Amino acid sequence: MTADPVATVTESEATGEIASIYAQIRTTLGSPVVNLVWRRLARIEGGLAWAWQTVRPLYEDHSLTARAQALKREIALSPLEPIPPEALRAAGVDAAGATSIRDILAAFDYSNPLNYLALSALLRSPGGANPAPVELAPGTDLPREAGHRTLCYNFGGEPNSAFVPD
Repeated sequence: MTADPVATVTESEATGEIASIYAQIRTTLGSPVVNLVWRRLARIEGGLAWAWQTVRPLYEDHSLTARAQALKREIALSPLEPIPPEALRAAGVDAAGATSIRDILAAFDYSNPLNYLALSALLRSPGGANPAPVELAPGTDLPREAGHRTLCYNFGGEPNSAFVPD
């Protein structure tokens, strides 16, 4: 297995405050895994704590749930053909592994729209306007525009579409 190209604090590496926040995220979202965005924020000094403290109430009061469900309905994705069980077995994935994969995908299917909406709020200033561009730290390999486009494409939209903040 190759190293992850996106530096994160994995769940198994997390200690102290980061491990505590990861546990809160799993509990609050009802997810068995901590999404990549949270693990990436943990690499920024104070970033995970600030972001989670800021958006946690949106998860706890379920104010994003209906919008996240609507977002999923708005995205027209072509259905994919299921992977045949024999192909999974040929790849070394047994029945328990297939169940784990389905559970992880279901967790991401549930949490990604919620995370997208909640974390998009962090990109807005208190007045609702876009904040000034963020200066990236030296060595950062993803320009802001590329990150924004990645979010758009991951959610099946185009920049400036109705469900993607500009």
